[in-house]
Amino acid sequence: MLFSNALVRTPGHSVIDGIDDYANLGQTDYPTALAQHQAYVALLKDRGVTVTVLDPLEAFPDSCFVEDPAVVAADFAVITNPARASRTPGTWRAAT
Repeated sequence: MLFSNALVRTPGHSVIDGIDDYANLGQTDYPTALAQHQAYVALLKDRGVTVTVLDPLEAFPDSCFVEDPAVVAADFAVITNPARASRTPGTWRAAT
């Protein structure tokens, strides 16, 4: 495994109002998104990854995409710039 820790945020109900123009699949179905997120977390844990799950941020529909802003290694971090300005506030909220 390339990493041993993961930080994830549970999608809030507001995810249905998030960015949907990348795949043009239409509005997100909340129960499906939640089930997919739970399966993702279960898979990580099954692979031995320590997963920290953050609470949803309803004010930020795309805040569940916490992997977008940074990749952190033992001795460095790569900080990215989200493709959409609407993602910036939600992804950089405190992880508590």
